[in-house]
Amino acid sequence: MKKTLFALLFVSSFAAAESFINSFEYGEMLYKNPRGVGCDKCHGKYGEGMNIGSYQKNNKTIKIVAPKISKSSFNDIKNSLKFNKKRSVMPEYFLTDSEIEALIYYLKKINEGSGG
Repeated sequence: MKKTLFALLFVSSFAAAESFINSFEYGEMLYKNPRGVGCDKCHGKYGEGMNIGSYQKNNKTIKIVAPKISKSSFNDIKNSLKFNKKRSVMPEYFLTDSEIEALIYYLKKINEGSGG
């Protein structure tokens, strides 16, 4: 009897933990603060992309632009986070596949109906 009760409590604790935060909230948390600096700081509130700064080089203004990511695919985001060797200001976040999926879900949901 004690073993059955313990097993039931153990299984139900995992079920409760899974519903603690939904996919949207998880994606929002990751988008706004994945590992210290949020995606929104450079890519914008809706992933619309932003000019994040500029500098002068050889009397020429060089703009630093974070691209639009609101409609990016899983592979696009994964490749930009993990495999982009040219990146100069983009932090490397070491996100898991499930975290990337949550980010994409969040971006899709916040852009529904916004035209983003």
